[in-house]
Amino acid sequence: MFRSKFFWKLYSGYAVLVLFTTIVIGGLVHYQLQQSLLKRSENNLRKDLILFSDLTQPFFQTTPEEAQTRVEKLADGWPERITLILPDGTVLADSEKHPSTMDNHGNRPEILKARKGRKSVSRRFSDTVDHLSLYAASPVYIQSKLVGFLRLSVPLSVEKAELASMGRAVFLGAGVAVAISLLLSVFVARQIVLPINQIREVAESMRAGQYRKKVTRLPDDEIGLLGATFNDLGKELTNKISTLSHEEAKLRAILTNMVEGVIAIDMDDSILFWNRAASRLLEQQSNLLGRKLWQFTQFRSIRALADESKKLKAPLEEEMELNLDSGTITFNILASYFKSDASEGVLLVFNDISEIRRLERIRQDFVANVSHELKTPLTSIRGYIETLLNGALEDEKNNRRFLEKSLHHVSQLSNLVSDLLKLGELEAEGKRLTKTRVNLNSVAQEVFERYDPKSIGRSLRLSLELNPEDPFVLGDRKGMCHIFDNLLSNAIKYTPDNGEITLKVTSETDRGGVEVRDTGMGIPQDEISRIFERFYRVDKARSREMGGTGLGLAIVKHLVNHMDGEINVESELEVGSRFVVTFHKEG
Repeated sequence: MFRSKFFWKLYSGYAVLVLFTTIVIGGLVHYQLQQSLLKRSENNLRKDLILFSDLTQPFFQTTPEEAQTRVEKLADGWPERITLILPDGTVLADSEKHPSTMDNHGNRPEILKARKGRKSVSRRFSDTVDHLSLYAASPVYIQSKLVGFLRLSVPLSVEKAELASMGRAVFLGAGVAVAISLLLSVFVARQIVLPINQIREVAESMRAGQYRKKVTRLPDDEIGLLGATFNDLGKELTNKISTLSHEEAKLRAILTNMVEGVIAIDMDDSILFWNRAASRLLEQQSNLLGRKLWQFTQFRSIRALADESKKLKAPLEEEMELNLDSGTITFNILASYFKSDASEGVLLVFNDISEIRRLERIRQDFVANVSHELKTPLTSIRGYIETLLNGALEDEKNNRRFLEKSLHHVSQLSNLVSDLLKLGELEAEGKRLTKTRVNLNSVAQEVFERYDPKSIGRSLRLSLELNPEDPFVLGDRKGMCHIFDNLLSNAIKYTPDNGEITLKVTSETDRGGVEVRDTGMGIPQDEISRIFERFYRVDKARSREMGGTGLGLAIVKHLVNHMDGEINVESELEVGSRFVVTFHKEG
């Protein structure tokens, strides 16, 4: 409260009014007391003049020495100073000074008035006694003859002291009254300021968006009525804003959690709204509200779509590619013109269809690859069968060779279909392998024993390096056999004669796995990232010649992922390749 400017203005007004009133009244009382004391002294002197006129009349008929003696004796015990003055102004006798030391008093104001035959009173400074005094004079007659003047005087110091004493009492009382009034002013000002301050606090709370705060101090006057009005206003605003906030929260929750990016811009291309999906899709981390759409290079192509929607005042849809930091992203963008009482502009909705387009391309490539992979062996089989039907069946020299070739292509088709079914099974939604405790040494030895160097029919050196720790990992034994078998089979296919292939079991603190090394033809560095794609072959002619379907490594990749493992490849042309597969250990 004491920090309130209004309180101090109100209190200052009360204080100035009280002080001004007290000073004026005190001054008037002091002046009235002064006049009353002077009037009293004058009346006393007038009364004493009558008394002393009769007593001092005989003194004018004596000698100056005798008159002086009688005056001194008469003045004893009286507060007044008695002075006898002859008609010419000569001092005959004085109760306080010797007449010989006093100058002529004929020109004194009171004497001049007394010469006119009336009593007179004057107030002036006395050079004789050196202080301010009150004088009263009257003419003295003996047998109707003016024999002189009687003058009485009293110093005003007594009245001054009495006036000062009374003044102190008055001003002390006034000071106490002022202090009490100022304290009461604090209470009165407080009673006015506190409700106003509370109304101000409630108004500030409303401005800050807090509408539930109420004015509790409600005096029975206009201020109380104002406070009650504020309470009603706050209640009404609370209800309305609660409804609006609820609706806005629902709308914002929908927009914020949408998978699609949403941007709202006004007619000047300033961004009004921007949801999280837009930040993620368009890779913008900073707050873009209030900024212009055309300030961002990657948005300039979007601006043309927005401008067209503004111009036509109709929704437009377009598919476009944006070059972002993470790469080129394909978006389907819907621009919808909107207009309301508060704003006007365009709502842009971004739908990332990059994955859809990628899957479409994969599907197209897959269909093309499958068609190609099926067409080649089918064409060969058809050719051999037609040749046999056209007479080669009787040709004992070639008929068997044609049938063996057809059988080889049928085997290729069978392998291709089998791999396609396996790949489809692994890619089925929700498909997961059941992981159990598997001994890597046991799986590696089982797979290795399938490839006897003699049965291969090639001069290759195959070696198996088991791990002395005999590591156990979590995975599917059948799936692991398929992985190791595929990697070892590929190494054999792409390693020339006299080459070396090693199957090694590895073990670390929390992981275990196998490593397949060969001294084969190697893989170019720019093609390593693609070897796990379907139907991708580094050496297409040689792979097809050896019966490869182009799906082996794709299946390997899926199997490893389904068992939460990792696969890494290192390779160098004409030196060899190294495939490393690792799985989590139990616990």
